[in-house]
Formats: sequence, C-alpha cells, structure tokens
Amino acid sequence: QSMLSGAESMISRFHVFDQRLTEIRNGINGQLESTAGVINSYAQQIAELNQKINDAGMGSNGQLPNDLMDQRDQLVAELNKYVKVTVAKQDNGSYNIFIGNGQSLVLGNRAYTLKATPSSADQETLNISYVSGGNTILITPDNLQGGKLGGLLAFRSEVLDPTQNALGRIAVGLAQSFNEQHKLGMDLNNQLGTDFFAFNGTTTPKAIPDKNNTGAAAIGAAITDVSKLTTSDYNLTWDGANYVLTRLSDNVVVGTYAALPQTTPDGFSISNSGGGPNPGDSWLIQPTRYGARDLTVAINDTSKIAAAVPISTAAGAGNLGTGQISAGTVNAPPPTDPNLTQPVTITFTSPTTFDVVGVGTGNPVGVPYTPGANITYNGWTIQITGEPAIGDTF
Repeated sequence: QSMLSGAESMISRFHVFDQRLTEIRNGINGQLESTAGVINSYAQQIAELNQKINDAGMGSNGQLPNDLMDQRDQLVAELNKYVKVTVAKQDNGSYNIFIGNGQSLVLGNRAYTLKATPSSADQETLNISYVSGGNTILITPDNLQGGKLGGLLAFRSEVLDPTQNALGRIAVGLAQSFNEQHKLGMDLNNQLGTDFFAFNGTTTPKAIPDKNNTGAAAIGAAITDVSKLTTSDYNLTWDGANYVLTRLSDNVVVGTYAALPQTTPDGFSISNSGGGPNPGDSWLIQPTRYGARDLTVAINDTSKIAAAVPISTAAGAGNLGTGQISAGTVNAPPPTDPNLTQPVTITFTSPTTFDVVGVGTGNPVGVPYTPGANITYNGWTIQITGEPAIGDTF
C-alpha cells in the first residue's frame, strides 16, 4: 500500500509541474493577443499622424510640424518595444513601417492589422497572423524577432516547449522502464506482472493533423525506444512521393519514407491507419509533450504488485560435485510461453554435459556445459558454476 501511495504522490507532482507549464503556455497565448492589440493601436496612431503631417506640410510660418513628428517618433520607439520594425521615410514626410519578412504595418495613412490566431497544426497554440484585404496570412515565428512579441515566441519555442517535452520524456521513460521490470515479476495471484503505470487516453505520443489537410491519412505514433527520445516536436509532411519527417528543434530531416509504418531514429514509430494523403498534408508529432499530464497508476490492488521472482532454483540433495545454480532471471521482453510454470530438471551425464527434461524444452541430451554460461529455457535464464559430478541434478 505504501508503494501505491508513493506512486500516486509522485504522479501528482508530475501533474502539478505540467499544469504550471500549461498555465505559462496559456499565459503566453493571452499576452500574444494583448500585444497584437497594442501593436495595432500604435500602427493606427502612426498612420493618423502621417496624414496630419502630410496635411500640415511646411506650415504657415515655413516650419515643419515638429510636434507631430516628435509624437510619431515617440510612437515608433514605443512600437519597437513590442516588435522589431523597419522604417522607410517617404518624400512627403510619411513613415512606412514594415515588420517580419517585409509585411507592411503602416503605409502612409493606412494601418494594417496583426491578429493572434490558432496554429493550423495545433489549435492550442496561438501564432501571429497578418490581416490584409480580408485574408489572414501566418507570419512564421522565426520572422518576428525582437521586442516583446519576439521574446514571447522565442521563449515558447526555445524554453517552454523543450522543458514541457523534457518533463514528459522523464514520465514516459520512467513508466516504460518500470513497466518492463514489473512484467518480469509475479504477483500474489501467481500471475506475471502487468503495466504498473499507464497513460490516460491516447495522447502520448500525439500526432495532430493540420486543419488544412485534404487527404484521408490517419497518422499515429508510438514510443519504441525511450533512450532515443529527444525534447523536440516533429513535422511530418507528404510531398506527393514520400513522407518527410523533420525535427523542429534544429529543422533536420530525420527520415524520408515512401510508405508507413516506419520506426524513426528518434525513438518513436509512425503509422497510417487511414487512407492516402494528398500532397502538402502534414502532421505535428509530439512524442512526449503530454507524458507528464497523462501519467497514471494502472494498479490499485496491492495483490497485483509483482514483487516476487517467478522462478525458483535448487540443487539436488544428493549432489556430489561443487556445481552451484544461480537464482535465475526472467527474460525480457516478458515471456508469454505457457510452459513457463512447468518445472525443468537438468541432470549432468558428465562434468561437461547435461540432459534436460521438462515440458516445452524439447528434452535435449548431451548439452555442452560451460561454467557460468547462460542456460535458457521457457523464458528464463540461469547459470551453473563449479564442477558438477555425474548424476548431479538442478
């Protein structure tokens, strides 16, 4: 009971840590929305000042409208605190202001709008889009550098995402490693152990289809080797001939596959349980993002804790040699051989050979004996050391 309570307490801490990171993620979404609003307000004010400056011209006393120009310069300076801008001064005194990779934020007396919109690959993540002529065009986060807006996007991609993925990787690694060991034991019901930890739902790992996909492919992912997992997310795209898997942390293509299923070099596999994709279809794959959130204890009955070794060994009472048998281990992956519970007897016919008798073993005779070498039958392994005498049994 103490073991189960300890497991529940540990999982609760995983959930608390993940919830805090999720709150930070939601906070970034909120700040992106408010920051876009501030930028839009500054852009509109600058556009209005452009018009006033243009209307004022040289003024009745032959002087430029310096007060208006100072106000505009102050607004540009404030705008730069929120997003890095490029200013182009026009012959009529107006400022044209550009952001990102050349998007117009202000052209003369016209201001354009930024909007926080859900990512097409992940509806829980907001990105910044450019609104023009009724069209909403995504500005890739890499093109929005500097200022509060660039800082928020950089923090999310460079700190928050890998941190939450790393926490999930710890949870996934712990669960899989512990489960593998637990399945090698036997519980109070004389049954081999089952999974001690599980994941609530099917979100670990998660493959999210882009909302613009038009094909019928249903991509899924599964963990294959926790030791190879990274803290990155991945993009899978069908280019018309191949599935191309890109690791987003460094934009390295880690696999190109003509067909699925495939096992990737980064510790997970990808499969398609649906129909065919169309060129341009893509999926966001998050192998560990929700590992900490979804981790649960799969056992609530203390009798199902597999704390016993499901194999016992002994030497014959009449043995005359110096041979000794090890305690034995159950082989991994967990054995499914129905003969596992059947006894096996090893009898030495000489100091260097033995016969085997037992259901499921094939009952071989004259098996060569090497002291300390593995002897494996029916899903278990033992070693015999020393020099057995003829007729000694184990």
